[in-house]
Amino acid sequence: MLGRRFTSIHMLGGANRNKLLVRLTKERTGLPVEIGETESTTIGSPAVQLAASEADGQPIKPEAVRQWARDPLPAAPTQ
Repeated sequence: MLGRRFTSIHMLGGANRNKLLVRLTKERTGLPVEIGETESTTIGSPAVQLAASEADGQPIKPEAVRQWARDPLPAAPTQ
């Protein structure tokens, strides 16, 4: 899908405390799993979102980051 192969998987956040999840990830992918800090998702999630926003080859504009940080997300619809 991305046109490249991964050589390892980096797990961040609370999920890396789940030994079964880590073991199954290693077994099913055949890749080494690197464990990061449990609280890394505080910075990691926005970093992944910024990287994904540049996936089309265009750098993200600073104003877009400021707007993203300033404007709240719309509330989820209630059932």
